[in-house]
Amino acid sequence: MPILNRPPRAMHIISGDLWAGAEVQAFTLLKHLHAELELHVILMNPGELARRLEREGIPVSIVLESQHTGLGIILAITRRIHKFKPDIIHTHRQKENILGSLANCVAAAFTGSFTKSVRTSHGAPEFLPKGKQRIQAWLDQWVGSHLQHAIIAVSLELAAKLSANFSAKKIHVIRNGVDQAALIAEAKTADFRAKAPRHTHIGIVGRLEPIKRVELFL
Repeated sequence: MPILNRPPRAMHIISGDLWAGAEVQAFTLLKHLHAELELHVILMNPGELARRLEREGIPVSIVLESQHTGLGIILAITRRIHKFKPDIIHTHRQKENILGSLANCVAAAFTGSFTKSVRTSHGAPEFLPKGKQRIQAWLDQWVGSHLQHAIIAVSLELAAKLSANFSAKKIHVIRNGVDQAALIAEAKTADFRAKAPRHTHIGIVGRLEPIKRVELFL
């Protein structure tokens, strides 16, 4: 990448439909990069992630997936690439990887310059793909192999799994960061031990969703 006389510009593309592990980690990353980079975040859904980013003063564009076809989202992202002119595009999860990479190709067809692109793989697939999901999984693997320059895994175990589908040279392990100050501030509001000091406390950390198999824990 050439030497710049300005802060690097990074565009992140995230679904934003949930406030879960991937979204929390993306927010933590963006919150701390905000002081060093010029950021623009494209979300496909409003919600908690959008609200938190806006409170941090991070520019957000929402391209509603409920109101656009896949082609419409690609064209909307292409327009924002033209306007923002990022030095790097960072995508999160399958759908964003595919749509962001294809938009990068369309933008490059007009400008003659293909923007460097990376993805973060936040975890292994939770289900075996079926039907149309198999096509999406194949496209995701194809764009990761041919249109993106690096794949970030959040653990060594995940990197080993990804090496079955991607060149090991493209895979880099960067573990999730933790915002200690934010966690300590939230923990102060949930002092369950003080309310029941004689009880034995057993807990689970995770969303109350079927995929977490909370019933097995119970």
